[in-house]
Amino acid sequence: MPRESFAVEVAVFAPLRKTYHYLQDADNWREPPVVGARVKVPFGRGVRIGVVLALVPPSTAGARRLKTVIELIDDTPVIGAPMMRLARWAADYYQHPIGEVLAATLPGPLRHGRTPALRQTVEWVVTGPDAVTKLRNAPRQSALLELIGNRPATAADFEALDFDWRRALHELEKKGCVMRRAQVSSRRPGIVCGAPVVELNAGQKAAIQRLNSAFGSFRAHLLHGVTGSGKTEVYLAVIHTALDRDLTALLLVPEIILTQQMVVRLEQRFGDAVAVLHSGLTERERTLAWLRCRDGQVKVLMGTRSAVWAPLPRLGVVIVDEEHDGSFKQQDGFRYNARDVA
Repeated sequence: MPRESFAVEVAVFAPLRKTYHYLQDADNWREPPVVGARVKVPFGRGVRIGVVLALVPPSTAGARRLKTVIELIDDTPVIGAPMMRLARWAADYYQHPIGEVLAATLPGPLRHGRTPALRQTVEWVVTGPDAVTKLRNAPRQSALLELIGNRPATAADFEALDFDWRRALHELEKKGCVMRRAQVSSRRPGIVCGAPVVELNAGQKAAIQRLNSAFGSFRAHLLHGVTGSGKTEVYLAVIHTALDRDLTALLLVPEIILTQQMVVRLEQRFGDAVAVLHSGLTERERTLAWLRCRDGQVKVLMGTRSAVWAPLPRLGVVIVDEEHDGSFKQQDGFRYNARDVA
């Protein structure tokens, strides 16, 4: 017996203030689409990508006149509930079509219906101390084994070799001398990694104490200080507190050039937990950073205004450096102020 059909309310990625209803035949789907999932729908004479906003009873939507969803792209929400609430607020506050606001929260490939995945870097490790005894008259394999040594090695470590290291590595795997695995980070997110010892002054200590006391509630603070007064050390201390509480942190800066100066200090403190997101990166780099945020691999995200839309789970603190700077305002398309959105 056929199951009851249902309808979905969809915001298409287009400069249109309306949302649209589409019919989905329940017989062709195990489960109905979830709110926040992308769908491919017929639109005029073409096809558009959109996001499901709600499930609607067919009788309410006027099922007889509805077109049918072409494809359900996602089984799970690509836009989670917190980001959906933020996008709805921004659409209302800035009086902009919800479809374009939702599109602004996604990197390019996801806006166009593609579903990229994080590529795991492969590394090789020596299987045991007796691995070298398995080699006879194999100088290239011996050279590889010596290069790997006691630490994991990736393909980048072998590129300088003047022989076909891939074939030699394959032979080492066949002999059981080395094994491949997904790369494992050597640094734990949230742990200080070689951070320099800095003596804080009384003003910095007071600011840090007050900011740390605000965790667990929503409060806005203005940290005022002239250039060189040590505001960055206050930022780093508060971010460290967030990570100690298993929360994430977002640091917004007005200009791309400032990310280059700050990222070194962040990586010294927080290692692999740090990611960068701004328009100066390639589309692939931006997409990978977005995916790492979504998958919980990023604990500290630094970027320019577009980074405010990154899907950081358990966001504990947002820092807007030089919050008065006009660069936080998007001037074309979907116009918003990243300071206010934050």
